[in-house]
Amino acid sequence: HFAEIVSGHMLAQQKGCVFYSDYGPDVDIEKVVTPFPVLEAESAKDGYRYQPHQWIPPPDFDCQKRQQCFLTQPDYQNGVSLQRLQHELGHLSQIPSYRFAYQNFKHSQLNASTFREIQQTLPGFKVETGMACSLASLFHLSPSATKFEPLLFTKILPTLHQPDTLVMALYVRTGRTDHVAGMKDKPGGVPAEDASRAQYGAKKIIQCAERLEQEYLSNKSYSRIVWYLATDSTVLKQWLPASYDTRANKTIDIPRQVVTTRSRGAHTRPNLGPSTADFAEGLIDWYLIGESDLVITDTNSPSFGSTAALRTARPLYKVPMLGDGTKCTLQTLVHY
Repeated sequence: HFAEIVSGHMLAQQKGCVFYSDYGPDVDIEKVVTPFPVLEAESAKDGYRYQPHQWIPPPDFDCQKRQQCFLTQPDYQNGVSLQRLQHELGHLSQIPSYRFAYQNFKHSQLNASTFREIQQTLPGFKVETGMACSLASLFHLSPSATKFEPLLFTKILPTLHQPDTLVMALYVRTGRTDHVAGMKDKPGGVPAEDASRAQYGAKKIIQCAERLEQEYLSNKSYSRIVWYLATDSTVLKQWLPASYDTRANKTIDIPRQVVTTRSRGAHTRPNLGPSTADFAEGLIDWYLIGESDLVITDTNSPSFGSTAALRTARPLYKVPMLGDGTKCTLQTLVHY
């Protein structure tokens, strides 16, 4: 998970360690993202040049066979917790744990007072934008990502980057991904998706999006609206553009376009043995959420949507799936 990559990266930056990250032998991560070039001094004579920041481990790299090499992934057999790693490396400033920062639990909240030291250790660091800063320095999308989403650079990203456009990302997790992962090896295969259930679960997020449209339009002039839909439901990928894309209605002053990808919503947990295609589709959806102006999800969804918002430090709104459906609350990341 990219929140863990950020944690490892922040520890490495403090200690001056080389930082590597991998997703396992079945995923060729460089087909989707490539190391971001960094400016390095070559010599006084030659000046500066851009060098790739190689955060992907070289072939046959085995951390367990090396001294002073530490694994940070949540692997209780071979890896260590970040807390233990901090102890083994010596004194390090406490780092934010971004993955669950938006959960309504006191132990997962980010308090500004806790991270004053790291702001001294890493000059320019801010808790509010720490995840965005880390990931922006590590990678960008690879040109070969078009193998998994052919219109990524020619249509999808240009649509999200249009001027005078209010871009809203709607992350709707229906649970279809988990259901498919649990049923794929059982007799009879995976049953068809329940369309009415998927639509019912999406409606509160849609209502929130419609409400926020009006709020944002009242404060700034836009010529168009784009909804980027990220979901594990094939039903919603067909229904929502057909029902809420208003470009065909010439009587509407500010048209709305609904954009989505062709991702299948496959699970990307390493223990399920995802392929490069599974990983690529999930990462592209996650990346595109962060290209919006704001992100909307529900209070029951996992951290996929919230960390996608953190990648570019975008405002995150959450909708309760139970109780009052009119609530659409801007989330607080750092508590003072």
